[in-house]
Amino acid sequence: MPRMATVARTAASRIGFWLWYVVPVGAILLARPGAGAALYGVYGAARGLAAWGVLLGLGRLLGPEWARWLLAHKPTARRVAAGQLVLLGVATAVAVGW
Repeated sequence: MPRMATVARTAASRIGFWLWYVVPVGAILLARPGAGAALYGVYGAARGLAAWGVLLGLGRLLGPEWARWLLAHKPTARRVAAGQLVLLGVATAVAVGW
């Protein structure tokens, strides 16, 4: 049982974790579908654009070879890149009507 307490404490202490509750409750309390959709849109855009900001910042900080280094040394980066290429290939095949 102590292990579950540790997991719960770790999950609750993550930056942004409380937004998992605030955003849906806020959307419901607004009581307007358009306002709720706008709230979720702003939340999603902030999270999505933050990732690009971090990646672009890393590129400036570490130089142009950081992506090659990442792919060469981190298996997770290779899996993500391979998955992205597969999804792009499938989307292209669907788009052209294969």
